[in-house]
Amino acid sequence: MAALSLSPRRGRLGLLFRTRQDGYFQTEHVVAFLRDLHYHFRGRIIVVWDGWKVHQAAAKLVRSKRLETVTLPGYAPELNPVEHVWNRLKWADLANAAPVDSDELHRQLQPLLQQTADSAQRLASFWKGARLPIQKAKLKR
Repeated sequence: MAALSLSPRRGRLGLLFRTRQDGYFQTEHVVAFLRDLHYHFRGRIIVVWDGWKVHQAAAKLVRSKRLETVTLPGYAPELNPVEHVWNRLKWADLANAAPVDSDELHRQLQPLLQQTADSAQRLASFWKGARLPIQKAKLKR
């Protein structure tokens, strides 16, 4: 699970991520992630995501005046900047990887996610690739 953040004042991009190697993300994991966002960011938080029922259930459980959720249309992964993160990992960074188990995959994935989070240029390309209407903010590199 990941969130690509954009600071409205400074235009700085960031990437927060969580991984699970022992199962799928469920509502309680999304709730914890939304609470992490509250911890890491001051002010208003706008979460743009797909219509997955787990997302919708988590949003109802995390009641906050600072949190607003926007659901993307039906099937539109190209509008979600985080989908660009996953595509880069799957089709470039891990394209030839052959981990023997989920532990090895997790060990390979963690540094790649951190490298992605540390690359302002890469994050800017994911944001611009999504072509969201709020992309007009100046992005710091």
